[in-house]
Amino acid sequence: MSVSSLLRSLAPSLARPLYFFLILCLGLLAACATDRPVVDAASKGDYKTVYEISHPKAMAGDDDAMIRLAVLYAKGHHVEQDMSEALKWAYVAADKGHFLGQSLYTDLLERATDEEIIESERRIKLWDEEH
Repeated sequence: MSVSSLLRSLAPSLARPLYFFLILCLGLLAACATDRPVVDAASKGDYKTVYEISHPKAMAGDDDAMIRLAVLYAKGHHVEQDMSEALKWAYVAADKGHFLGQSLYTDLLERATDEEIIESERRIKLWDEEH
């Protein structure tokens, strides 16, 4: 098998993880774009600061901060990786009309287990009741 044939055969299996990675990166970058301290912290890999700035803003309804939290939970940066929590934050941002939230939510759904989806739906319901 030639190298080009091998690459063509691998392309479908590589495209999905690459797409997911790009959505996560774009989501984090776009969601940071309007918040200079977050941009600085993210560029240094200081996800603790990204979380500490983003969490209160997300709780107050900031959809960009919600995207940042979704990415942090999906990747396990500074927080324990938690697909249900990532799904919740992406869904809430998507529900507010955030385009990246919609894309991220769709992609996370494809990667989540049935149990993670069920748990995220429970958390979304709690969020809706509290807000």
